[in-house]
Amino acid sequence: MEKLSICGERPVQQLCAAASSFLRLCLLALSLLGILHAATARGDPDFAIRTSDVVTGGLVLGNSITVNVTAPSPGLIKQAKVTLNGNDVTSALLPDGNKGSITGVVSGLTVGPNKFEVFTRSGPKGAVAQLVVARATLPGTTCASLAALSGFPIQPSGSTGGTTISSAVLVPATTGANALPEYCRVQGILQDRLGVAGVAGTVSFRSDQPYGTRFDVRLPTAWNGRYMFQGGGGTEGGTPNATGSLTNGTNGV
Repeated sequence: MEKLSICGERPVQQLCAAASSFLRLCLLALSLLGILHAATARGDPDFAIRTSDVVTGGLVLGNSITVNVTAPSPGLIKQAKVTLNGNDVTSALLPDGNKGSITGVVSGLTVGPNKFEVFTRSGPKGAVAQLVVARATLPGTTCASLAALSGFPIQPSGSTGGTTISSAVLVPATTGANALPEYCRVQGILQDRLGVAGVAGTVSFRSDQPYGTRFDVRLPTAWNGRYMFQGGGGTEGGTPNATGSLTNGTNGV
């Protein structure tokens, strides 16, 4: 899942960069990492390596997964050599009762991409099958605890506020056409203050106009290492849903 954020201003001349900074620092505090790449078979199409140990959003959460390797025949599966990041892990896989198939739990996944490769001891030098997964870690703190953040990362200065968290809610995973994994939704405002608005000398002029940069940050419990930012500019004043859609009038990067 991509990390999504929305920031917009309720009439304000402050850019959304501050909210983006807040997002990056929150992610560092939560220590959220990980991304899963789909299995890619290379070499001999009759060989395959796969795993079903993924969660919604396509992530591996632990340092071990169950791996299955299949070959065209029992004889060829006996000649298979399986490596994880270059280390031989063949001994972790055993015959599982299916013809030309071995299965086992392989440990040693590190944070970030991990490459499994299958070789044949008497076949071509290159890998006959490959699987790349990447590991996510659990958050370093709870979602609810983020509601207590005060003045982070922006500190108040004079009559200008710092960082105010208005809501931090853990949202369960969803299924369907737009399935999303579990995430923490954090909403708030940066640098809230009063300023002037309108045209001086007319009834439109006032000196108590609220300003501030609102933000809506969604922090996946298992983050895939990617980041997406949506927002507006000037004093447009809106924070559309940070769902990643590029059809709701916002800009995504």
